[in-house]
Amino acid sequence: MARNKRALTESRQAGSLGPARSFSGFVARNARAVVGMVLVVTAALSYPMLFWASSETASQSPVTEITETQELVAERFADDVFRYFLLIEADNGNILEKDALLALLTNEQAMRQAPEIADRLVETVDRESAVAVDGIWSLADVADQVLRGIGVDGGIAVATQDQIDGAVAAILERTPPAEWGLATQTSQDENGVWRSPALFVNVAADNEKLGGGGFLVTIGTGDLEKERFARQLRAALEGDGEILSVWAPAADVNLTSQDQGELAGPFIGATIMVVLLTDGTELTGWIEWYDRNCIKLNRTSAPNLLIFKHSIKFMFKEEELHQRRRRRPPQKSE
Repeated sequence: MARNKRALTESRQAGSLGPARSFSGFVARNARAVVGMVLVVTAALSYPMLFWASSETASQSPVTEITETQELVAERFADDVFRYFLLIEADNGNILEKDALLALLTNEQAMRQAPEIADRLVETVDRESAVAVDGIWSLADVADQVLRGIGVDGGIAVATQDQIDGAVAAILERTPPAEWGLATQTSQDENGVWRSPALFVNVAADNEKLGGGGFLVTIGTGDLEKERFARQLRAALEGDGEILSVWAPAADVNLTSQDQGELAGPFIGATIMVVLLTDGTELTGWIEWYDRNCIKLNRTSAPNLLIFKHSIKFMFKEEELHQRRRRRPPQKSE
């Protein structure tokens, strides 16, 4: 009986190993063909990673019929004037008080005279007053003009707060606050005095002197001149920063991205990273800095590298690699 059971067990084991033995025998008999097939499949899988890697940077506006149409319209119907919209915020909470309006007026005049800005400003005409405007025309300019018109020769600089309140009320009686760029929180009290925390102004600049082209600002553009000029405008209008805070929404997205990369560099540098390239090469080091196109990888026992992002398949922390290896179940010994 025991012999019959042993024979039956051996028969079953032989039957279960039959397909494996047949496959190994086939591989042994056709070794060259199998190796050749493996090489062909490997080459076919490697080709897309080596030759189809994108050379473009990521965009916040993926190419579609809509974005292509927007770019076409922007290029073909580009105006000679490039307009910047900046938010002017009063640190005391009321942009219509004397100190804030005077600071804005003074900073505008300084901006018009700054050598790096003056030659790029465009002279236009204000529709309401038919006054020639050199680059910028805000509520501060109009209030100053109204005050001088009623006999306050020094304008905002010498006027009292009551005189300024009266001038602002007269202006907003003719033109709604929104048309002067005043914030939605703008209000008027029972005495007719207006209050507003902030206002928008627009600055007209020469588009050709800024590099020309359309007006779409997207992440990944190579021409940063318009963004640098936006920062110059912001700094000029903010002055010493004690009275006004100035913001240029979405006007310098690429420069902001670079700044964030430089600030994050020291923190990222404390982490050892594994970088896997599209050709299968694995690199280990720490990232000193990065921008929208490439990263700088520093290594201890090998030369430092400047790696283009389009050649990177993925990255992860070295400690994550060790964790993955520790989590792998041990292989059973035969």
